[in-house]
Amino acid sequence: MEVGVYINKYITDELLGNIIDLCPVGALTSMPYAFSARSWELRKFKSIDILDALGSSIRLDVVNNSIVRIVPYIDEVVNEEWITNITRFSYDSLNIKRLYYPQIILYGKFINIS
Repeated sequence: MEVGVYINKYITDELLGNIIDLCPVGALTSMPYAFSARSWELRKFKSIDILDALGSSIRLDVVNNSIVRIVPYIDEVVNEEWITNITRFSYDSLNIKRLYYPQIILYGKFINIS
C-alpha cells in the first residue's frame, strides 16, 4: 500500500481521517494531537459516538482531564475500525472557544445571560 500526494486532485471524503490509523509506525498523525502527549500518558475510556446514526464504538484518550484524541474502538458488529471525520475531530470543540454561559449581543458586546 502506498499513500501519496495528488498534485491535481485532492482526497476529500467523510472517512479521510481513518488514513491516520493505517500507518503502522505512527508517521501519519492528526495535527491537533501531534506532540501533545505520549501514548503511555493517556488514560483510555471506551465510549459510544453520538454524532452518527450507527452509535460507533470509540475510545477517548484523556490527558489532564482533557480529551486529546478520539479513535475507533474495534467492534466488528457496529463500525469495524472506522469512524467519521466529525467524530474523530469533534474533541477540538470541547477545548477551543468553549461557551460556558449563553450570550447575547447587546450594543456590540457579548453579555452573559442565564
